[in-house]
Amino acid sequence: MATACFPIARRADVFDPNLVKVVLDHHNYALYFSRAPIPWARDTFSDEQESLPDDYIALG
Repeated sequence: MATACFPIARRADVFDPNLVKVVLDHHNYALYFSRAPIPWARDTFSDEQESLPDDYIALG
């Protein structure tokens, strides 16, 4: 089984629930998938952060 993915390039993609975000381990194996931004700190997450997370978007 394989999952194609690509790096998040736009800030809007981080918050788009229609795009599935994926976290990879250091061997590029998928650890988990989420429609919410990763990491998601419910009470403290801000869309004003300077940098994009090092997450990926699953393709397909």
